[in-house]
Amino acid sequence: MDFNRLWFKAQYGFNAQEQPRSSTACQWVLKKGEPLLIRDAGQDQRFPPEGIPLIGAEPCRSYAGTPLITSAQQVVGTMALLAREPNKFSQEHLTFLEVLGRQAVTGLNSTTASAPGASATRPPADGARAGHRTMLCGRYTGLDPRVGCRAGHRGPRGEDE
Repeated sequence: MDFNRLWFKAQYGFNAQEQPRSSTACQWVLKKGEPLLIRDAGQDQRFPPEGIPLIGAEPCRSYAGTPLITSAQQVVGTMALLAREPNKFSQEHLTFLEVLGRQAVTGLNSTTASAPGASATRPPADGARAGHRTMLCGRYTGLDPRVGCRAGHRGPRGEDE
């Protein structure tokens, strides 16, 4: 995210690459730095009655999102799931997403720390100071009790895997 837009670093079920920040649920996760579960966005006063708008796709009614927080306590983005139907996500889904988010940040921290010349005390790059944020997004496809949430993945040629 920057101050006006959210960029989707990964998505499934829609093709938008960016979205105006003011229309996203992720802006609320970033503002509070806390996970957010919206069971029915159509009933939430922060969004239009049809739900959370998405460019080039139907609005979403369910949302689960968590902040991506570095070891330096900096929120660098969000990881979120959206669904067209209301009441698709529970607290269990949000907890699972929080675990995935921590794993993603751990990977990000280790990648950054292993970069040549990297320093744990180095100040953030200009893009980070300007408010650049990362948002990972997926469309919920179901819950498999053996493995938790299933997230779809789009292959390199655009096919579902």
